[in-house]
Amino acid sequence: MPLGQSTWHRRNSLAVAIFFTPMALILYFHSAIFSQTFPFRRWLANSSLSTFDKMSGSSCPVTQWNTNKRTEFGRNGCAVFGWPSTGGVFIKEPADIVDLEYLGLDRFQPSSRSTDVHEEDLFCEKMHRLGAAWWESEEEYTDVLLGMRQRSPVESSEVVFGWPSTGGVWVLRLEDREKLPKDFGKIHMALNMDERCRVIEGYGGTFYPNPEDVQGLMS
Repeated sequence: MPLGQSTWHRRNSLAVAIFFTPMALILYFHSAIFSQTFPFRRWLANSSLSTFDKMSGSSCPVTQWNTNKRTEFGRNGCAVFGWPSTGGVFIKEPADIVDLEYLGLDRFQPSSRSTDVHEEDLFCEKMHRLGAAWWESEEEYTDVLLGMRQRSPVESSEVVFGWPSTGGVWVLRLEDREKLPKDFGKIHMALNMDERCRVIEGYGGTFYPNPEDVQGLMS
């Protein structure tokens, strides 16, 4: 029996709804996930993003990094940044009490980099002596944290330095930061540099009476 016009329209509308509803749901969830990608990156970099604008003629946001910051406090601690005149950025994260004391930084208030190039380079040398990693840019560092690329062998290594009050330097070299001792977090429980040195010694670190003997440490 031929279908009436109203019945045909109802069935046709139902078929269209069945076909397009799954597509609409897929597009919705894709849009929701995509819209969270860049805010997640902003959260990871904490306050390092000063602006979050869109490129002219493009829907992709452009990240503008704050290159004036010295310290940045997040939910799980503090990060320290140094900006050498040769380019790139030194990043020490997490930076604990011993690091901040050695660098002469406030433990509770964020601070900014030095406007004097020579002073900033001297600060970067001190960061290097704490084992801070050098990166081509903060964006490069964040990309690694987000898993957008793998760490190089150098980036995967971990070097911890301790400067005892009696002189010399303790050095602990670990090839893979992903395979640190399970209790390695106690390195951050030290209240002063001498305590850190004892922890480094406990992990089998090496003591050098003359820091000049440590390759690449003293510039």
